[in-house]
Amino acid sequence: MLPTGSVVSDPIMPKPRSLLYVQYTNPCGYPPLEHSSRILADDGWQVTFLGTGSFGANQLRFPPHSNIKVRLVPFQLPGWKQKLHYVCYIVWCLWHCITRRPTAVYCSDVWSTPVGVLLWYLLRIPVVFHEHDTPSGTNFVLRRLMAARSRLAKLAKACVIPNEDRRQLFDDALKPKRSVCVWNCPAIDEVVSHSGALATQLTLWYHGSLSLSQYPTTILKALALLPKTVVLKYAGYETVGHVGFIREFQALAGSLGLTDRVEFVGTPPTRPALYSLACTADIGLSLFARVFREPMAGASNKPFDYLACGLALIVPNTPEWTELYVNAGVARSADPESPESIAAAIQWFIDHPDETRAMRERGRQRILNEWNYETQFAPVKQLLESLVR
Repeated sequence: MLPTGSVVSDPIMPKPRSLLYVQYTNPCGYPPLEHSSRILADDGWQVTFLGTGSFGANQLRFPPHSNIKVRLVPFQLPGWKQKLHYVCYIVWCLWHCITRRPTAVYCSDVWSTPVGVLLWYLLRIPVVFHEHDTPSGTNFVLRRLMAARSRLAKLAKACVIPNEDRRQLFDDALKPKRSVCVWNCPAIDEVVSHSGALATQLTLWYHGSLSLSQYPTTILKALALLPKTVVLKYAGYETVGHVGFIREFQALAGSLGLTDRVEFVGTPPTRPALYSLACTADIGLSLFARVFREPMAGASNKPFDYLACGLALIVPNTPEWTELYVNAGVARSADPESPESIAAAIQWFIDHPDETRAMRERGRQRILNEWNYETQFAPVKQLLESLVR
């Protein structure tokens, strides 16, 4: 029994954990953001996204989650109105942080770097900077953004880069406090239960943004060299730099006599909807241009998505892709510029059904055991957890 007048203190309650994602685009177009937010939300974090619409990808959505809120302002085309739109967006983000005081802020594009810098200096809110793509440009606005990027790299608790070569370049150029390479892998619960058996029809599959540097027309020319039992299906969306891609791609397919063998299946709004289509195929195409704007092995979602769906891969015959996927026994390589090379890689799958099945299952297991976002994101999650202790 307690003595009279004793005071019983309230039990120590854990600090609320909240994370604000900031990106001047539609976050639903970035699977790593979906995965990291869901990992944290499942663990009790209150997650809010402040973003915008985006050209070609406005229909993309995250699956609903009780701990995740996505707030988007409408997309604004480039021009003076976009500059005003951007200033209003920054004010919106600052006001949210002043009134809500999140545990940390997760900036994930170069346009969000001024927000991260301001939040650190004005409110001392810890920031994580996730750079999906290395920015470039020389106009006045981009020079100012690059200066903010450089400053944020030094202020951020961690900088997340999706490719090891790019991480090293980032470190050499910007000297961040801490950087970590996090590959753009799928979540464990996205992996299909098993790799499907090859049917008499071999289905090639592509999904993602539609541009010649990632989805070249040599694929159609290769298809014309192969048996009629080989078909191609693809999903995705046009970008502002490639308006009309679908119409032109389908027109070329028609001119090659492939109309009945090439199908655009639309733009699934969620990843579960996308995966339900992808897992009906056999071979995933990840034929980035041999000379691409920057290293993409590990940074591209596509190959990991395909493996999670039980597909084998065709990747470019360059060292970065060969080292990661071909040497792991989950892919064949081809020259993206050569229809004959692509056709030869596809023919190998036709001629080796048992090896193809083994390759598909090997890739699926690799995602389950290692190449998943839960494993990749663990160091960043530990850092965020340390901010509330």
